[in-house]
This record gives sequence, structure tokens and C-alpha cells, in this order.
Amino acid sequence: MSTSPSLAKVRRELGDDGNLAIKAILTILLEEVINFLNVGKTMNDRQIATTINLIIDDYSQLKPDDFKLCFKNGMKGKYGKSYDRLDGNVIFEWLEQYLYEKESEIEMIRRNENSRLKRNSDFAIGQEGTTMPDWFKMPDKKQSEIKSSEPRKMSDEQRLFNELINRFDGEFKRRGVESGGGRFVKFYGRMMNVEEYVNFKAAQIDRIIKLDRFLTARSKRK
Repeated sequence: MSTSPSLAKVRRELGDDGNLAIKAILTILLEEVINFLNVGKTMNDRQIATTINLIIDDYSQLKPDDFKLCFKNGMKGKYGKSYDRLDGNVIFEWLEQYLYEKESEIEMIRRNENSRLKRNSDFAIGQEGTTMPDWFKMPDKKQSEIKSSEPRKMSDEQRLFNELINRFDGEFKRRGVESGGGRFVKFYGRMMNVEEYVNFKAAQIDRIIKLDRFLTARSKRK
């Protein structure tokens, strides 16, 4: 939801000045990571410059806020331990993991929003007099008989729940731990079981959707 421009847009609109600005921003962010982790095997100035050039080549679709969040997650250990080393490979592993999570999040939010819009559209059509299912118009004593013969459709909430369970399983396979007979994944610096993970992600998605609606409404007012 960040309103900052992507690296590609900065470079396209500002030319050489934009390229210098991008390198300056990434240098500051990388130096913050290096100073925070303070590992034995770290990056020198030449390695930092090379890493920045490669980032600009391969990740120019991202915004400065993307890199800030990605590096923040990396410093918190969300993408695994650094094991006393920090180099370009570690940074690119962080970025790949960040991109995977971001794209998955966007896809799930869009699916849920499309389902919500479709549900509202169907309701509006029904309000205008579209023919309702037979069980909707029948006496109560027959409704259960008709419903039981129709295939059950999964609700949006159940689809979201199943999606989050699958994502927890995927996270667990990559970097989960078992403790006390339970399964846990590390997320934002804390260990979560499947119930905590589902509740956390559902609340996060709800906040993002509300923010998106607010920003959309504000842009229309302008």
C-alpha cells in the first residue's frame, strides 16, 4: 500500500539523479543491516556496490519501502539465521522470500476482494427482482429438504482458512520447528503454532483490505 515510487520509476523520471538517489537509499539500508547484524563475515564497500547494482538490475519493480520492510524482516530473523555471515547471496535470499510472500499476499487479498464484490453484486441483483432459488421461496419445512440435495458451496471464510492452513504448512516445511508435539514457524520474531498463525494473518489481511478501501475512497474524493 506504499505510495512511494518504484526504483524503475525513480530512475525513469529523474535519470542520472534518480540512479544516484536509488544507490544512496540502498546503501543506507544495507549499511543498517550490516551494523545491526555485526557478523564475522560481512560485506566490504566493493561488495555492497556490486550487490546494489544487481538489486537495481533484478528488483527495480520494488519500492524503497519494500526493501526497508524486507531488510527489517531479515534483521528480525524471519528469513532464517545469518550463521555469522552476510553477503549478496543472503540479501538475495531475503528478497526472493519477501517477493514470494508479497505476491502470495496480494493474490489472496485480490481473491477475497473479488469474492466480496461478487457477493455484493449478486445481492444487489437479487434485490432488483432476479429469480431466487426455489428453496428460498418455499415454506420453511421444505427448505432443508431442497438444501440437503444441493451441493454445498465453500464459504469465503472457509476458503481463506484453508488457504492460510496451506501457507502455514508451506512455511513449516521451509523453516518450521517441532516442539512439545506441536508445529511452529517463526514470524516477525515470535514462534507461532497454526492457530496463532491463522489468526495473525487473517487480522493482517483485514487491516490491508480496510486500508485499501480507505485510500481508494480518499483518492475518489480528490
